[in-house]
Amino acid sequence: AATFTNPYGVCGLSTGTIYVTDPGAHRIRSINAQGIINAVLGSSTTLGCGDGGSVDSPYLCRADLNGNLLIGDTACNSIRLMNTTSNTISRLLGTGDAALFDAPWTLASYNAPYGAVPDTLGNIYIADSGNNIVRKQPNNPPSSSFLLAGSSTGASGSA
Repeated sequence: AATFTNPYGVCGLSTGTIYVTDPGAHRIRSINAQGIINAVLGSSTTLGCGDGGSVDSPYLCRADLNGNLLIGDTACNSIRLMNTTSNTISRLLGTGDAALFDAPWTLASYNAPYGAVPDTLGNIYIADSGNNIVRKQPNNPPSSSFLLAGSSTGASGSA
């Protein structure tokens, strides 16, 4: 069975499977009902931001309405979609460039996004940590992502 290097994000599906992001090992792992840890995606020797099976720095994960996972891959500057049936991953949001540019889906630029969460309408809210903002990607293409809250100047506000 696999072990963890740096477990960070935890999310679960209605099937009972738990997924854990492990950015230190560049992997997504699963835990079954018996507590067995399995490597699902990634490799400690092959880092990548392309579609298929590689991840670089996966941090937070969240299940969408279809039982797939939205994963913030900070080194890839994108939100990635993991198909939990085929255990493959693809870029859902972001060009991969560390920047701030509002555009639809894979045309927008993010800077080290830690994670994203969908709402019941399919809109996606993104923690764009490198830009110090929260953004929204509406689920009505070709709508662009836009600033929901925060300041890209990096100034922190009071609580």
